Amino acid sequence: MKISNGTTQSILNRIKKREPLRPSQYSVAVAGMLMLMIAVYHSVLPLDQHHEPINLLKTDAEITGQVVMAETMTNARQRIRFRPVNPKDLWQGRADDDLRLITYKDAPHLQPGDVITVKAKLSPHLPKLLPGSFDFTAHNHNLGFAASGFVNDIKLVGHDQASFVAKVRFGIQEKFNHHLTAKQMAVASAVIIGLRAGIDAKLRETFRASGLAHLLAISGLHMALFWGSLVTVFRAIMALFPHFSSQYPSLKIATLMAFPFGLFYLVISGAPISALRAFLMLALVMLAILLTRRGMTLHHVALVAISILLISPASLIHPAFQMSFAAVFVLVGSWMMLMRYRHFVAFIPKPLRYILGIMMTSILASLASAPFVIHHFGVTTLWSVVANVLGIPLMGLLIIPFGALALVLTPFGLESFPLAVMGVGLDLLTALAEWVSTKPYSKIAIPPPSPFVLVLITAAMMLPVILNKWWKLFASVPLLIGGFIWVNTALPIAAFTQIHGRFFAGFNHEDGAVYLSHEKMNAFAKGILLKPFGQASANIISCPECSFGYQRITLIDGRIAAFVYHRRGLTNACKSSDLVLTVAVPKYPCLAETVITSDDIKTHGGVLIYGGDTPRLVFAYEDNPY
Repeated sequence: MKISNGTTQSILNRIKKREPLRPSQYSVAVAGMLMLMIAVYHSVLPLDQHHEPINLLKTDAEITGQVVMAETMTNARQRIRFRPVNPKDLWQGRADDDLRLITYKDAPHLQPGDVITVKAKLSPHLPKLLPGSFDFTAHNHNLGFAASGFVNDIKLVGHDQASFVAKVRFGIQEKFNHHLTAKQMAVASAVIIGLRAGIDAKLRETFRASGLAHLLAISGLHMALFWGSLVTVFRAIMALFPHFSSQYPSLKIATLMAFPFGLFYLVISGAPISALRAFLMLALVMLAILLTRRGMTLHHVALVAISILLISPASLIHPAFQMSFAAVFVLVGSWMMLMRYRHFVAFIPKPLRYILGIMMTSILASLASAPFVIHHFGVTTLWSVVANVLGIPLMGLLIIPFGALALVLTPFGLESFPLAVMGVGLDLLTALAEWVSTKPYSKIAIPPPSPFVLVLITAAMMLPVILNKWWKLFASVPLLIGGFIWVNTALPIAAFTQIHGRFFAGFNHEDGAVYLSHEKMNAFAKGILLKPFGQASANIISCPECSFGYQRITLIDGRIAAFVYHRRGLTNACKSSDLVLTVAVPKYPCLAETVITSDDIKTHGGVLIYGGDTPRLVFAYEDNPY
């Protein structure tokens, strides 16, 4: 006699006289404790410590080596992963690292395996520029890059063997180049093979402002659509043979047939954390289908999180892990709740149910990942729901299915038609992103929450699953505490950092706006300086004293601040200001209350200054954001 899970649960409840934890509750509890342990450990010994830039022995050098990976950029340029023959002649330490180089316009078209001699200008990767900001040196250190640079001249020496994955990714992008426009190719390369060098800053910002930036990073949506499209195709083929499909489980067979393609998709995408999480989730779904069990539960989400954390504990503090698991945790939890009460939505027509499903998916995923997005990037948008309601069907009906079909047909030379259809979808998606990004409030800057607030918000997400009955109400406690701390977190009164050898400052003015020290500042530098203040735009300091070598401004707490960019302004700035940020190092005592010099920035990293009776200084290399 078969006993259902409900009957078994009822028997256990009668025996134990209490409601035990379900498997998903055990898994989520273990995953939560593991995350907490790693977070506590990181607060003492940071997993992602500040990495000193590589000590380059040469900045202008003639280098011989092999092209390991090559991807197409705009203006007929390429970004290559370059492996020098003699790395010890270029930098000290980490001899196994490579260089990330960008070729010049109309340079010889390189492919993986080419042995070349280049003249290149090298530079170390940027460090952490301000407390809590992204550490570019650590990121590239983990990717195996010692430095980056620009190529001035290329000479082809020969050709050597390249890796299979590099050749496949290069070949697929070459097909995209041949059949698609430059903009189509850039987006197609991002969503199919994970190569995003072709997406320029303007297009990237367009997708970010529209709430569609997540479509450019291979994640669960892409993996599910890719795998699901192939399962559908294989089942349709088997349906053409009724005798076979009626005798054998076509869904299980199609799922097994699609598995190697899903693994192939993971490999050619570069296996980022979001794609790895999605692949592991779908592998569990496949196993559940083969065993005729439920395919999507929080138990699976927790098991995948535990697996990734055991393999790479440092991934806990990376944006991809946090945003990906926050979104999928809430979506799967909501789906399980919907399945429990599905009779309430059974009367809704299927087309409307599909639209409402996309809307709710977008709303829930946006809300779940919003604190982490704001923490890492400082911006959000109000238009993500509208954009995703229109954009996700394009991904699901045109872009991913026909992209997957193109990959299957490419070895036979039949990729033209599916790529043409995918190109139409890419044009529509890009036009949608451009249209939404021009709407009011498409880019909203918010002061980023502290890591402690993120821990509280994460706990509020997990407690309703772990706790039973009315204890679930206690999940609101960490949410309210985290929200209160977030709202009442003090903002800095000034920021001072160095980017590519130039010094920049930002000030929280008495009128509530942010003022920057330089008029000619690119979008990257502005974004770095504006994020801690929670502002999307800034003014430039009016400068009656500029001819004297310094700028002066009144801060929000009443202090007078000065930014000194020439030594001749140092004396007057020290006499008339409370806070002095100076590029010129004083050779005599400065009378200002607080003085931060360029030497301080070079030694300790960028600094955020907070107000109070005594200004509090937090330096980038000494802060502990986790």
